Amino acid sequence: MKKSLLKLMVMVMVSLSCLGSPIHQVRSPLFPKSNSDTSLEETIKKVIRGVTCFDFSKHVAEMFVVGAEGGMVVQCSLLGAKKLQGGKAETPLFDSVFKYYESHKGEVTSVRFSPNRKDMFLTNGSDSEIRIYMIGQEEPAQVIFLKNSLNCVTWVPYEERIICGCGKSGFIEIFQLVKGKAIENSTKEKVNTDVMTQILINKAKSNIVAVGTENGLVQMWRVPWGLFGNLNV
Repeated sequence: MKKSLLKLMVMVMVSLSCLGSPIHQVRSPLFPKSNSDTSLEETIKKVIRGVTCFDFSKHVAEMFVVGAEGGMVVQCSLLGAKKLQGGKAETPLFDSVFKYYESHKGEVTSVRFSPNRKDMFLTNGSDSEIRIYMIGQEEPAQVIFLKNSLNCVTWVPYEERIICGCGKSGFIEIFQLVKGKAIENSTKEKVNTDVMTQILINKAKSNIVAVGTENGLVQMWRVPWGLFGNLNV
């Protein structure tokens, strides 16, 4: 048993090391825009930003968007990345930044490409804003202003008009994109109000939704998305 376990561990380590190169680094733009928040102002001066979240495009395999320290939102590409100094032979360092988008005024907590449209992605920030971006446009095409910030936001598969998220409220919050408003949730009085940290929708059965809580629980929900998509708010 011990030998087989050791063999498995070695195989996993070898597989991970093969995937370890190259390394892509997110850097600030040459002329970063100022921010009214003092702590963010200091972060903006940093050349290298820490990554807070990212997502690969569902339609363009080489494209991914990164959320970084200081509210920075960056489109990156595996194609045409510039090699940087400081890397090693086995792990070369690349600058894969292709485009900078208008930054959040808080930290970016979610980045998600639309499963329905190849030219669209959303971001969520601690500044209580959900933003909808078009790939070729630096400014957000739409901004949804929240009463309270959310920890995680995602698209709903097969439903172009609604998105959902979770946070301190303890229930799934649903938003209609056409009017940019929250849809009143009839379940909010029936659940325990644990702080929700992550939300994920089953790709094969989109009515099944998993939600993680601050207390270490994973809640399984069944959500009739079609009903919410047809509601007027």
